[in-house]
Amino acid sequence: MSTQGETTTFPDSGREGSGTFFWSRAWLFVLSAGLAAGLASWLAGEAVLGWYAGPEMLQAMAPEERLAAVAAKQAAETKNVALALSLFGGTLGLGLGAAGGLIRRSVATAWRVGGIGLVGGTVAGALVTVLLMPIFFHVFSQNPLSQDLTIPILLHAGLWLPLGTVAGLAFGVGLGPGPGGRPIVVLTLLGGLVGAVVGAAVYEIVGALAFPLALTTHPLSLTWGSRLFARLLIALSIAAGAVAFGASHRVNARDSVAVGAVA
Repeated sequence: MSTQGETTTFPDSGREGSGTFFWSRAWLFVLSAGLAAGLASWLAGEAVLGWYAGPEMLQAMAPEERLAAVAAKQAAETKNVALALSLFGGTLGLGLGAAGGLIRRSVATAWRVGGIGLVGGTVAGALVTVLLMPIFFHVFSQNPLSQDLTIPILLHAGLWLPLGTVAGLAFGVGLGPGPGGRPIVVLTLLGGLVGAVVGAAVYEIVGALAFPLALTTHPLSLTWGSRLFARLLIALSIAAGAVAFGASHRVNARDSVAVGAVA
């Protein structure tokens, strides 16, 4: 019967043992990537803010003209939100996918998976906007002055959840196999998803207090500060969720090794 403990080797970590060095580097790389993605997407979003402009609403419009103008204005707003979310999702997928490759010290993987994350995040941002914006317009038209944060939290969670899923998936694919060759991509995907949902809830609560006049309940808020807050908060929440869930695999692996050592 063997009583000597076994070691767990992490991919390209440069050390053996509990994986502390590997996951410390992962936290540094992923949070840095999330911060950079949030800032870059905000800068790009500010540059194209209001790119699509709807018609002006005039008091003298006939009912038919007003309905057509409302539809055109909603279509323009949907395009603007889709553009902003595509930029956000693309940069976040690129950043976390590349971070995963760089953590395992593979530049080729960083380029390849980062590119996949860029495309996936961009497409996810556009598609989810098309699906959810009609729901926002319907709810807003029913009660535009509502102070209830439940619907805005659900709306933003719905908009950001696919971005977190793609970013978490890209990070896991870039990172490669976990301890003992076990894939951890499912964990990083779930972490990105959870990070998006938690971030959405925090954003609505803090945003309502910190930016009371910025309409943070809308898909795109009114002030540059509130939009920057949204990008940085959600990017860091998704990044932290992905790496935290991925790091939890270390505990499972260590427990498995301990069981095998005394078997």
